[in-house]
Amino acid sequence: MVGTGPGASDLMTLKAVKTLQKCPVIFYPVTQSKSGQQKSRALETVKGALDLSKKILLPLEFSMRKNDSLVYEDAKEKCLAFLREGKDCAFVTIGDPTVFSTAGKFASMISAFGFEVKFIAGIPSFCQAAASASSVLCQDGEDLRVICGDEWFSDGRLKDELSSLGGGTKVIMKMNKSLAKILLLVVQLGIQEKCILVQNASMEDERIIYGKDFATFAEGLLAEETCVKKSGRYFSILICRG
Repeated sequence: MVGTGPGASDLMTLKAVKTLQKCPVIFYPVTQSKSGQQKSRALETVKGALDLSKKILLPLEFSMRKNDSLVYEDAKEKCLAFLREGKDCAFVTIGDPTVFSTAGKFASMISAFGFEVKFIAGIPSFCQAAASASSVLCQDGEDLRVICGDEWFSDGRLKDELSSLGGGTKVIMKMNKSLAKILLLVVQLGIQEKCILVQNASMEDERIIYGKDFATFAEGLLAEETCVKKSGRYFSILICRG
């Protein structure tokens, strides 16, 4: 399970590059647009770091709107077939494979058949987001909490969490469905001056939005459906410092 980092190819670790150079088979997650075009941020990152011309590349189409059990099952059978032939396989994932990643479930499925599974760390997106904004996540004696935005917003926990920032930092990820509403919640709570939103950290279309602009930005997201694609919601990181 190889983490490719936040997006820029030059932010992949040396160990990740060396591992992929040795693996003849690479599985990679893809998303499909309404036009039917498949995209893989992880694969694009890898392409910028090493030659893939002699690799066996296998796409896995995951979706946030449907059950992916069949995708996992198909990937498992293909991976096991290669492993039984003595071919090492790699599963690449954006960010780090231990943080909000599809790699965890895939790893468990493969290890259940007695094969050794290794995790290669990648730079987490929230660490790069802080670096892009020249912001410190936490220092001595401070807490750092990473939160799944959509889930916590939907059940009300996020409001309680942000109502008391304390002496640490809250990092909110996974806000694809609720980004605009979460930003408006931040404004409602009056903590926007302590918050920064980073989208597409390290990538060419990286964008940093400061708290003073949250209300205007959120209203734009709600008013224009076309912003869903342009805003980079899936790769949005909200950092709130106590």
